[in-house]
Amino acid sequence: GWDVPGDAAVATHLKACLADSRFDLAMMCDVDPARAVAEKQRYEATAQLVDVRTILAEKLDVLCIATPDETHLEYAFACNARVVLVEKPVGGTGDERRRLLAAIRERGGILTVHHQRRWIPGLEAFLAAARLGEFGRPVSGVVHYTRGLRHNGVHAFDLVAAAFGISIDSIQPLGMPHIDRDSCDPTSSFLLALSTTGGSVPVLCVGVDGRRQTAFSVDMRFEMARIVIDDENGIRATFYRPQPIPLPGYAPELRAQEGFRDSPPRLVASVWRSIGEYLEGAGKPPCSDESMLAAYELTDAIEAALGAKRA
Repeated sequence: GWDVPGDAAVATHLKACLADSRFDLAMMCDVDPARAVAEKQRYEATAQLVDVRTILAEKLDVLCIATPDETHLEYAFACNARVVLVEKPVGGTGDERRRLLAAIRERGGILTVHHQRRWIPGLEAFLAAARLGEFGRPVSGVVHYTRGLRHNGVHAFDLVAAAFGISIDSIQPLGMPHIDRDSCDPTSSFLLALSTTGGSVPVLCVGVDGRRQTAFSVDMRFEMARIVIDDENGIRATFYRPQPIPLPGYAPELRAQEGFRDSPPRLVASVWRSIGEYLEGAGKPPCSDESMLAAYELTDAIEAALGAKRA
């Protein structure tokens, strides 16, 4: 129900698949069969309506797993698709995720997790340049998030891991966590120091009480570049580059050079476009395989370190 057939917005996997002429929507299933029937009729889709075991057994080019969180790992292990696209979180322990990745690779497939911001146009090129040192040393990061370190914070840690890596020098809890979604997944604030080839990088992570406001932002700064990704009536991204200041003795300042705003929504369409290009011979989609694992390894390490500190 998030999308409307026929308009320019693409906010769901169903509509993104139907909108890309390279794909045929072959099968659909839902825990509520009546809902699957209603969506098929609403979009005038020709897909077969099947049960989950049938769709997992089929040798598909792409399987999109947009099911309840606790089923993601099980379904990803059980399927036979060439590209396994999983809504976040992929779930499980680090060992389970690595076994899943090995199993999918063994049959010639790839695993991609839908951390939506990773499909922002230009972002992967920016992150690749940052990792190659083209922007100089990393300087700092600032994160704001709500509704659980593991549930929503992982979106931010995915970006941080892609830019700075996952090697933790130190972590210091700040204040009391908020229980704004799940008592087993608090929204914590902490100061994180990550070890990079350019030295230790401070990352301030602020957990905002999701009962008071919805917030998400990631600000990553390098010596010669900066990127800010935040949410305000849709996902936004702003890329900054150095510009000289016409004053003696002042170094250049970072100014906005390019940007992106997901309004009307179209990042989900970017996901399917990237997968289509991969199936036609291009490189892997963002947040696939090891890149995907990094987000969860960093989140696991943060959670363990915070627990140890508080204990």
